Amino acid sequence: MRVTRFAPNKGKLMKYCFLLLMLSLTAITAAEQGGGSSGGGRYVRVGLGAALTENTEANFLLVGERRLDLDPGLHLSIAGGMMFGDFFGLELETGFIYNEISSISGFENADGYVAQLPFLANAVVQLKIAPL
Repeated sequence: MRVTRFAPNKGKLMKYCFLLLMLSLTAITAAEQGGGSSGGGRYVRVGLGAALTENTEANFLLVGERRLDLDPGLHLSIAGGMMFGDFFGLELETGFIYNEISSISGFENADGYVAQLPFLANAVVQLKIAPL
């Protein structure tokens, strides 16, 4: 049995710390159309952030079940919806989630990525609090 000690590459570690810092600063833009004093109206929301996907296990042909260790990645999303009054709305959301595979148990060199394309239907409830 061979035991390998994990020693991260300093450049790669800095790259992922910088990526995590930059992507954690989530940018969300909202543009409301219509609305007026009733608070209703259509809107579009765009998001950018870090994708911190949990490590997982996967079943591969010929080699069986293996553990995947994933690096922090990128999450992009876009949603459009409509507010019905001041408090309730419905929206549709899609996006792209990307994580690189840092290691796969039983393999020395893992090179690959995991990508997800989610599609969601969301109910939005807003509680508006008056400023102090």
